[in-house]
Amino acid sequence: MKTYTYAGDYSNIETRDPLLEEGILSGQYGTLHFKQCVDGYAIYNSSFPGSGFVPIVTAANIGYPNYINGIPVTEVHNSVNVFNNFGNPIAIEGRNLKRVYLYIGRKPRGDNLRNDAAKMIMAMLDSMDGNREKSDPLKISIEFYNEGNTVDFCEIRYDKRCILSHVASKRLEVVAPSVILADKAYGFLEYAAFSGRVHPYTYSDWDGERENTDYFENIESLRFVDGSLSGNVCWSFSGCKSLERVHLANGIQKVPPRAFADCSSLTDLYIPDTVSQIGEYAFAGCTKLARIHLPSNITKIPKGLFMNCSSLEKCYLSDSIEEIGGEAFIGCTVLRKPWIPKGIKKIDATAFDDSSWAKIF
Repeated sequence: MKTYTYAGDYSNIETRDPLLEEGILSGQYGTLHFKQCVDGYAIYNSSFPGSGFVPIVTAANIGYPNYINGIPVTEVHNSVNVFNNFGNPIAIEGRNLKRVYLYIGRKPRGDNLRNDAAKMIMAMLDSMDGNREKSDPLKISIEFYNEGNTVDFCEIRYDKRCILSHVASKRLEVVAPSVILADKAYGFLEYAAFSGRVHPYTYSDWDGERENTDYFENIESLRFVDGSLSGNVCWSFSGCKSLERVHLANGIQKVPPRAFADCSSLTDLYIPDTVSQIGEYAFAGCTKLARIHLPSNITKIPKGLFMNCSSLEKCYLSDSIEEIGGEAFIGCTVLRKPWIPKGIKKIDATAFDDSSWAKIF
């Protein structure tokens, strides 16, 4: 593979010789492996200090050139090592970046020190609480400093359990054995995929503990979530108007009120059989939901559960249903007359648009 010598500043580098489709760039900031991609250059395995061009380099401040010979750098593939106790976002700089592939590693906090005495002190501190740090999940959040402060796609790879918060990408893929979601999803997130189980972060305060099941709530651009969303309580997607598909893992026991309210693009949803309780208006306003099968453990259809689900044709009710609450199927204009369970005890007079269905009892 041919090696080229570059000149220029860290944001715009140039070579005397024209570049082939792939090669190595070498100069005052270090070396990098480049390849041509569909809309510019992709960078692989940069060896610049801190894996980047940013003049004041930290473990989480990574810069890439804006241009190579006037052609934009639009894609990067790189390894990033962050310190055990590092809690700040990873800041990635590159004006034209659109796609980012990160392989994240973890290193002791003393690795960036040159003084042997300082390293020894840090080693002593690590020996005191290092076991705790090593067992705690690494916290990952990523910000981009480019046009729009976001990228079209970001892939994160980490070989252990991690805590993930804000990642400023429209499409996100996380390859890790287990992911804990904290804080809030990026406001323009369109697609999220996780290779392992996904759990909500648990916050503790004077009022007790609260699971962060509203991570995706009110993200209007979100279309798909691929991966097993785990926990005792169903995640909330209220207000996710573009959501088309989501997978809920077995083990979820409760669907809270309005969990999927106004998910007007949702066409299909699997509710695990482990669910035994569903809150009021949980699916209200899901105007494209055509059919749904409720778990056998459900004994009550709560108030407004399918209110204004105007495309709902069929709702499968198990024999365990004893009560159908008010407004449960109001606005379900194409609903076929449901099969009423044998053990039903009460149907509210306002449960259906056609009040005669309730008068059977």
